[in-house]
Amino acid sequence: MATPVPSRGKLDPDSPFELHLQFRVPLWRLDSGTRRIQAALTQLGLTSPPVEVVFADDVLVTVSISAGTLGDAIHGRETTVAGIRHARRLAELLWDLDPVLVNSPQERT
Repeated sequence: MATPVPSRGKLDPDSPFELHLQFRVPLWRLDSGTRRIQAALTQLGLTSPPVEVVFADDVLVTVSISAGTLGDAIHGRETTVAGIRHARRLAELLWDLDPVLVNSPQERT
């Protein structure tokens, strides 16, 4: 299910721009998987990003990484570039937890 695209003129350049990276942690790996996610966040210096956990057949852990504002993203500013680098590195560190970029913390594509 795709997120609706706002109509013209409704984008606020000061609104936050976040990357939501979701990991699938099997229940039998819950303890070690969540410890690995926390260790990777610490390694990258991401001290307190919003994290959402959803229990299903597996546990879905979504980490929201700030990448500045929408205006920063449009202009390719360093805050956005740093957020993208952090998301990429986090996905590389936790590749075996099936990382995917999702539209919002509640959605898995």
